[in-house]
Amino acid sequence: MNVLLWCLFRAPLLLSWLTSFAVTAVLLSPCVIAMKLINAHRPLIRHATVGAMFGLVVIPLSFWLYLHFFVGPLRGLILGFPGLFMLFFHLSVFRSASLASHDMVMNPAAGFVTGLVGTTCVELLFWVICYSLLGLLVGWFRRGWRPSVEGA
Repeated sequence: MNVLLWCLFRAPLLLSWLTSFAVTAVLLSPCVIAMKLINAHRPLIRHATVGAMFGLVVIPLSFWLYLHFFVGPLRGLILGFPGLFMLFFHLSVFRSASLASHDMVMNPAAGFVTGLVGTTCVELLFWVICYSLLGLLVGWFRRGWRPSVEGA
């Protein structure tokens, strides 16, 4: 009887949390795969590739984490707030997240998608370039190279 009660009341909650973390891990898997596949002897290429992979997944990851803001209070604190801050930071370059939310409220069926497709593709390219350059700098400094400053 206790197993039946546990399955009825605790298993859906556990499955819900496991789904949240599993999808987050799947979204971050290109970064981990890139880290494992790129040769460790080439830190410039490795860090630039990992940065580019993170740039590819940062917007979908931030939307996924932001969805947890509305699921429950504990999950909203653990996963939702980081997603909210990531979304505000990564969507504020070309279009604010509040404008995207406004499109979603005004036209829930098509407004959100049509309003975000064009800007999200441009932002995705922008963040891939930014994070790959950031990864290139990290690889540059981890390798031991220092940029030379002329006239210093």
